[in-house]
Amino acid sequence: MNTAWQLLHDHKSDEVAGKSQLPSQMRINKSLDKRLWSPDHIQRDPTPGKHGYHQYRYALGHDLIGRPTSPWDEEEATRVQADLDAPHPSDSPIPDPQLNTRPTREEIKILPSDKAASTDGIANRILQAGGEHAVDMIYMYIMIIWEVQTYPGAWAWALIQPIYKDGGKDRHCPSSYRGIYLLNTLTKLFEGLIESRLSQFTEKHDTLTSSQQGSRTSRQIHDAIYAHIATVQQNKLNGIPSYCCFVDFATAYPSVHRTQLALILKNYYITGKIWHLLKENSRKVRIQVLHALIEEGGEVDILSGVPEGS
Repeated sequence: MNTAWQLLHDHKSDEVAGKSQLPSQMRINKSLDKRLWSPDHIQRDPTPGKHGYHQYRYALGHDLIGRPTSPWDEEEATRVQADLDAPHPSDSPIPDPQLNTRPTREEIKILPSDKAASTDGIANRILQAGGEHAVDMIYMYIMIIWEVQTYPGAWAWALIQPIYKDGGKDRHCPSSYRGIYLLNTLTKLFEGLIESRLSQFTEKHDTLTSSQQGSRTSRQIHDAIYAHIATVQQNKLNGIPSYCCFVDFATAYPSVHRTQLALILKNYYITGKIWHLLKENSRKVRIQVLHALIEEGGEVDILSGVPEGS
């Protein structure tokens, strides 16, 4: 892992030096309570400034439970936890993985070959070039995780690539950057296997709203765009005004209440191993911002929300 980190660190050092994607002079947190983010003035010295990324991520990912400024309804959160702890069917309606390597082999084939590696240094191309012996080993590894319903400790750690949000935001403030997670390659492979079974279940039992277009088979985002344009054009011909509202939720993924999400899945009869593994996916998350000035170590615990893509 140390070697993988050093390779990634050296690569980003060269990239940042050449493109200057991320400024070295950043704002840090001036709040005495590190669970709350309050940007300070720009640190001209890159040494303290580099800590701004992790300070912001720590505050953004803190659940703030028990604080007067908690974003959650504490009484409701207690009720949700009690409902979640209540007994539920141990057998999931979602089919268990087939006892062969075919789904694993198919999932490896469709992995994006140009995706960046994470902390393990293993890229998708390596898995795709591993051959049948590698597929058999990966399948055995995945089946062990499926049976024990527990993620390996290394899967809890992810690199974060800050991406500037644009729109004239302050480039020297960490909150102006979206954090794209670079997860362990095998984590993404396992998530793909779970997602395929979850999709089969939701489509079969019609549990998703008809307005959901993206991330569904035969339902693309541009279908919704075409329908929207057609509606506006038709209304215009009929002399009827069209009222549109575009909503962009700020920090949507980091703000997800994990316990409530688990309860929603349970209420839709998504239980059993799938449910436990989906909970396990966000039970423990530690991140390291991928930046040329930030050395390995000093990871930050993320206590709320779910990863923002990878």
